[in-house]
Parts: sequence; structure tokens; C-alpha cells
Amino acid sequence: MNLNHQSYENQNFKNLNFSNQDFSAKEFLDSQFTKCIFTKTNFTNADFSDCQFTNCELSQVSIESTSFKDISLKDCKLTDIDFSQLNPFLLTISFSKCLLDKCSFSKLDLRNTSFQECIIRDTFFIDTDLTSSNFSNSDLNRSVFQNSNLTKANFTKATNYTIDPTTNKLTKVKFSQPEVLSLLNNLDIIIE
Repeated sequence: MNLNHQSYENQNFKNLNFSNQDFSAKEFLDSQFTKCIFTKTNFTNADFSDCQFTNCELSQVSIESTSFKDISLKDCKLTDIDFSQLNPFLLTISFSKCLLDKCSFSKLDLRNTSFQECIIRDTFFIDTDLTSSNFSNSDLNRSVFQNSNLTKANFTKATNYTIDPTTNKLTKVKFSQPEVLSLLNNLDIIIE
């Protein structure tokens, strides 16, 4: 399906393959994308507001200067996406039960962002403000947190995280046992 219009509002896109298509500078308002495929889709300078993506696949999409305002992704697979290229103005996004693989959220203000029940692999959070963000019940295997603000973040029942407390701000962060012991991995200590 080709999208020939510049603006779309209150639309439901279902079971569509948008791979290699150009969505640059298009506007989507109050729209739902369900079981859609976006592989190497160009979203450059596009504007998404109050949109939901459910059971979608997004891989290697171009999102330079793209606006994500009140965007919800549920049960989606997101691969090799550099979210740090998003337009930071009014950026609000949430992830629920998603797979995020080889993504980057570096240098973004992601305060209050939800990453609940996600598998987050090989993903970078460098110089990221994650204050009050929620990673509960998520698997963070091989993901990197560096120079990030994790104040009041929630990691309860999260697993496989490696967070160096000497290079990240950890104030009033919620962790569960025994996973919280992983915070000691970068310290030269012996626990018996």
C-alpha cells in the first residue's frame, strides 16, 4: 500500500507491509498500526502523534528528526533502530511486551518512559535521562547503561542488567533481589 496523502488522521492500518516505503514528512494523528511491517522504511521528518503500534515489526527504519508524541508500542519487534535521532521536542513513547534488539536511546530525555515486560538486547542508554522510567519485568541482556540518570527508575523483577553505579546516577532506584547484586559486578570485591 502506498500512502499518497501528506496527512492521516484517525486511520487504522492493518496487516500491511510498508517496507522500503517513504513516509518522510508525513503526519499521522490518532492512528493505529496493527500487524504492519516496516523494514527500511523512511520516517525522516515524519510526525506521529497519539498513535499506537501493535504487533508490528520495525527494522532498520530511518527516523532522523521524526516526532513521536504519545506513541505506544505493544507486542512489537524493533531491530537496529537509532532512537537517538528522533526529534526530542515533546518526545513521549512507551513500550510494552516488545522486543528491542540492537537499538540506541542515547542522549535522549526519556523521563517517565515505560519499557515494561520487554526484552531489550544489545541496546544502548548512554547519557540518557531515564528518571522515573519503568523497566519492570524486562530482560536487559547485553544492554549498556552509561552516564545515565536512573533516579527513581523501576527495575523490579528485571533481569540480566549490567549497570555500573560509578558511571550512572542511581538515587531511589527500585531493584529486586537477587538481581540487585549485579550492581556489584564492576566493583573489585569478593562476596561469599
